[in-house]
Amino acid sequence: MTKRTRWIVAIGTGTVLLVLGALIIGRGPTKSAYTLAVVRKMDLVEKASVTGRVVAAENLDLAFEKSGKVERVATAVGDVVRAGQVLVALDRAELDAQFAQATASVDSARAGLTQFEQALAREQVGLAELERGTRSEELAVAASAVRSAEQAATDAIENVSVVEEKARVDLQNLYDGVSDIITDAVAKGDDTLSKQVDEMFDNDASSHPTVTFSTNPQSAINAEAGRVTAGEALAALKELTRTAPPPPTALEWAGRSLSKIEALVAALTDAVNAATNLTLTTRATYASNLNTARTNLNAVTAAINRQQQLIRQQEAVNQSALASSHARRNDADGALTQAQANLALKVAGSSSEQISAQMAKVKQAEANRTSQVAAVKEAEARQLQVDAQLRQRVLLSPIDGQVTRQDARVGEIIAANTPIATVVSSGTLNIEAHVAEADIAKVHTGAEASVTLDAYPSGVVFRARVVSVDPSGVIIDGVATYKTTLTFADRDERVKPGMTANVDIVSGKSIGALAVPARAIIKRDGKYFLKRSRAGTIDEIEVSTGLTDSSGNVEILDGVHEGDTIIIS
Repeated sequence: MTKRTRWIVAIGTGTVLLVLGALIIGRGPTKSAYTLAVVRKMDLVEKASVTGRVVAAENLDLAFEKSGKVERVATAVGDVVRAGQVLVALDRAELDAQFAQATASVDSARAGLTQFEQALAREQVGLAELERGTRSEELAVAASAVRSAEQAATDAIENVSVVEEKARVDLQNLYDGVSDIITDAVAKGDDTLSKQVDEMFDNDASSHPTVTFSTNPQSAINAEAGRVTAGEALAALKELTRTAPPPPTALEWAGRSLSKIEALVAALTDAVNAATNLTLTTRATYASNLNTARTNLNAVTAAINRQQQLIRQQEAVNQSALASSHARRNDADGALTQAQANLALKVAGSSSEQISAQMAKVKQAEANRTSQVAAVKEAEARQLQVDAQLRQRVLLSPIDGQVTRQDARVGEIIAANTPIATVVSSGTLNIEAHVAEADIAKVHTGAEASVTLDAYPSGVVFRARVVSVDPSGVIIDGVATYKTTLTFADRDERVKPGMTANVDIVSGKSIGALAVPARAIIKRDGKYFLKRSRAGTIDEIEVSTGLTDSSGNVEILDGVHEGDTIIIS
């Protein structure tokens, strides 16, 4: 194509375009070039939408600080545990012994400190008294103490006399009853020999009595010998009644005499039982007489034993009372001597030598106390050290949660700082999300949020709130983002760590606000304007805006009224 031809084509094309433009301008618009909207009230909710991940509030890997042998595994994977609950325990026998020893050392050191403190207090009081000197009031008190001690000593002497007299009288009252008992013993013994067994002997009062019936020879010999011995015993009893008052051994002698008469009764019983020429009536009479004698003798013997027991008891009581009264007298004498010495010391007063000596005692007591305080601290430090080592032998759960890992086995050796258990918090679950820089201004701590999880239908909504926003951002896919942590408002078993969460964070709410579509807002020179249509005219009004909701509506704070018609460009 030639240059001339190209110019002709260009001129022709331009002409066609001009004609078409003129035709279009001449026809004018066939419909409105803008859309109208009405200012109305609505509830606006401003949100920032992000995607995050459900995580446990805490996920802790746990290990021992020191190595050791596993003694007990208290939990398994899946167990729900409380804060402070034992997970694994190492052998601690040796440390238990060390702790017991350390505790004993602490107790001993503290007891020693108490003694040293008491000693220091006594020495300080003594020094204060020496430095102050003796006052008239103290002399009066000391003199009064001497008088009181003298009276106490006198009373103690009189008490000894009273106790001695009472002991004598009480014992004599018991001895006074001995004569009656011995008299009764003589009567019962005489009744036995002269009445109950008299018919069973010939020549019974002689030295060779014989039984009046036939029996086996040995029984006859025993009975005849017993009659001689019983007669002698009765004579001895009668002799005791002639001694006034009876000697202290009278009851003992009476008891021996009665035992010989009782032996006669026993021998005759054997002889009668073995008799061969007695009628049934005579045998029964002899047996009845012997039984009567035995009963009488037993009664007297019991009375003798009872009286001896009473005398021994009274002697013991008297001995105790006398010892106590003499001890009180000795104590009273000692107290009097001490009171007299104290009064003499008060009267003499304190010398400079005494004060100096007492000051030296105070300083020594202070040094002892200081040394013992150090010993107590050393013992306590050792106890704390062993206690800390004991605590290191037990692995505790620091939180309420669930065990998700448990590698310990009883009997194995666990190395220090090697994670063997993991606990995740089973209470509150969190959501970690990264909010883009463009939306971070809308997010603040405490803001409410609605959450849906990919694992459940979109209609299942959970409530949450923002608990923290990292102050520094990180770059993800070239965009500055800020880690934001939310926590679920309610515990729900459906929520599991690791789930994908779609979060709408509510940054603001305005109830019953005047609002217009965001497309109607005109921004110019940092200001906001609306075009209002009124009575066929259009004017431009400056307005103040508030929050913008997720539906594209903007809150208008002033400049228009409800029902105004505006133009959306």
